[in-house]
Amino acid sequence: MCPIVLAISIGLIGDSSLPESISLTGIALSMFLIVTLPVLLGMGVRSFLNSLTLKIEKSARFISTLLFVLVLLGAILAERENVVSYFAQTGLVVLTLNILMMLIAFYWSGFFGTGISQKKAIAIECGLQNGTLAIFVGTTVFGGGLYIIPAATYSLIMYLTSLIFIYFIKNR
Repeated sequence: MCPIVLAISIGLIGDSSLPESISLTGIALSMFLIVTLPVLLGMGVRSFLNSLTLKIEKSARFISTLLFVLVLLGAILAERENVVSYFAQTGLVVLTLNILMMLIAFYWSGFFGTGISQKKAIAIECGLQNGTLAIFVGTTVFGGGLYIIPAATYSLIMYLTSLIFIYFIKNR
């Protein structure tokens, strides 16, 4: 969906510094490799090595939580000089976008007959994945710079909102 939205949006930006030829096919392929392929691999491992995944689930959950916290702290430390100005410029908008997308994903996934565990996972993934996609598109299409300020802000906000979301839905 992102390449379609990007194709429509490029004409609205009106910035002469944008690359003249943006390969939407290349962007779609790259997004597939970054987003879809790891999910498919994870599903395959879970399906074919289910006994192994059940044995390591508790340890994997602890390690993933620890990595999550370390990435959050690392992102804040890496951008500590710019965090305040980034939030002043884009904070409210990206916070609203993040919360809305997680809520929409949570409730919309219910229309497809998913259980509560799947709804939680889809909502969290939607909130976290958008930051990765925003940085990817901002860097590859627009060359970074000012175009990734919203992505950088979103990437910091998404971890906090995900932790809050997990806290509220943990026992639901």
